Amino acid sequence: MICIKQNRKDVTMSTKGNLKFFEIGYPMIDEHHKELFDKLEILSKACEKGRNIYHIKNLFTYLKEYVLIHFDIEEELQIKYNYPGYLMHKAYHEDFKEMVLQIEKKFDDTSLNTRLIIKSIDQLSEWLINHLEIEDTRMVKFFKSHDTTKNP
Repeated sequence: MICIKQNRKDVTMSTKGNLKFFEIGYPMIDEHHKELFDKLEILSKACEKGRNIYHIKNLFTYLKEYVLIHFDIEEELQIKYNYPGYLMHKAYHEDFKEMVLQIEKKFDDTSLNTRLIIKSIDQLSEWLINHLEIEDTRMVKFFKSHDTTKNP
């Protein structure tokens, strides 16, 4: 289970629990977010259970690839519907991609321990929650105001 600090309160995310907290009102994007958090939780549990570093690295690689696909889809929608916040949103995505690449580089360090990985997972989770609560919610409000959810 991933547990992070958010707005001075603890937010616990479990794939078995209610994920309404993470829904922003655009079904395809909500499904992607659920998948991202599911993968983060699986990765976190693998670390907690002391799974083999190669297994953990494979899980992280899958997560990285999924993030790239998700960001591409969001950005394509923003371009399609002339979202005015596109450049800023894309810049946030680029920042996150850089975070992921920095974490990925740590996997090559032979002294890597699971605490460091779990801390990194928590940082990614916190970033994603803040991003979807602010930026993705803003984007979806724009889409809905332009009826794009009917023809995504």
